[in-house]
Amino acid sequence: MKGLPFVLFFTALTFVSWGAYGPVLHHGAIALNHDSMRAFVGVGLAYFLIAVLIPFAILKKSGEKGNWTIAGTVFSVVAGAVGAIGALGIILALGYGGKTLYVMPLVFGFAPVVNTLVTAMMSRTFSQIKPAFVIGIVTAALGAGGVLVFKPNAAPAATSASAESSEPASSLESKAETSEPDGETSAAQATTAEEKNTAEEKNDSAEEAVSEHEAGSDSNSPSPEDAAAAEPAQEDNQQNSQPADAEAASATSGSAPTSHAKPHPTAKSSNTLGIVISIIIAALCWGSYGPMLHVGQAKMAGSRLRPFACVGLAYFLIAVAVPLILIYSGAMGSGGAWTGMGMTWSFLAGIAGAIGALGVLLAFNAGGKPYYVMPLIFGFAPVINTFISLSEAGTWGLVTPWFWMSLGVVITGAVTVLTQAPRPAKKH
Repeated sequence: MKGLPFVLFFTALTFVSWGAYGPVLHHGAIALNHDSMRAFVGVGLAYFLIAVLIPFAILKKSGEKGNWTIAGTVFSVVAGAVGAIGALGIILALGYGGKTLYVMPLVFGFAPVVNTLVTAMMSRTFSQIKPAFVIGIVTAALGAGGVLVFKPNAAPAATSASAESSEPASSLESKAETSEPDGETSAAQATTAEEKNTAEEKNDSAEEAVSEHEAGSDSNSPSPEDAAAAEPAQEDNQQNSQPADAEAASATSGSAPTSHAKPHPTAKSSNTLGIVISIIIAALCWGSYGPMLHVGQAKMAGSRLRPFACVGLAYFLIAVAVPLILIYSGAMGSGGAWTGMGMTWSFLAGIAGAIGALGVLLAFNAGGKPYYVMPLIFGFAPVINTFISLSEAGTWGLVTPWFWMSLGVVITGAVTVLTQAPRPAKKH
């Protein structure tokens, strides 16, 4: 299967799979008590099945064109390693307190630039790069960033909920009167008034007792034992009166008593240096993935399964060994837990990632080059990711014109990259 249609088909297979990778992995992390590292382990296990066991079984049974070479194996293993380290960089950036609002746009924006520079350096074809091609890469990257930045979210719903909770007490009382039957309302008010009167009577009796002791003569003064017995009673009355007063105040204002309110958890502080370093690592690794894999496949005489198996093996080692070390050494301190549902989602995310890696190999085998295959993938993968997120959240009605403009910029940049890709002269 050779030719541009097949290149575009396998490229689309990759960016659809990698676009679904993020949302599926997010479901796995949530089911694992918001632990992305444990979800990453599920990804590594899926790579081991899809990209290691199955390819080796097919090679042993029916074989394939090409052959094992040291250089091809090294380049393919390095490709798998940088792909896995790039994914780990994303997880670490978010673990250090980074937000997807700027982490993903930066990675998807710089990765195509790194891909172009690495490809030109390895093939020694800097002279073949046209200004229009560079403009296309930058345009696609900016559009992808805009799609992620301007994608709608559920903020309006949260705002309306907070607005309802901050309404004046009078409006809350009127809502309570209209929503509750008159009998229930009067009963609740009577109960509150009765409790308050009881508490006030206890306080009055305690105060009278204290004043009698103070006004009494020296002969009538209480003994130390009586005074010690009277103090707990007074404290008990004061404690009983506080909840009643608080409940009465809460019934009037519509808010919970302050004595029963739980302290708000403090937000996790972010590590700016860790975020920046993790983003740089992810962009450098993902930008180098395509060129390394292309060279590895070429040095294995166009084999597809052999470099794919090398990628899966490297991914398994980095996506399983490293997360387990971070988890059980307490380096991440996530406090997650292993769950069957979480591992299932994570495994599905790994399958999506492995299918995307296979799509890259098939696109190269069909005649595609890293110059334009990888920019197309990095341009459209975040668009697919955003479409899936919109569908899951049901927020299509919140889409703004800026989102559609950014999507158009992505498409324009992708077409420019495809048409202006450098084409080195064929060797005679």
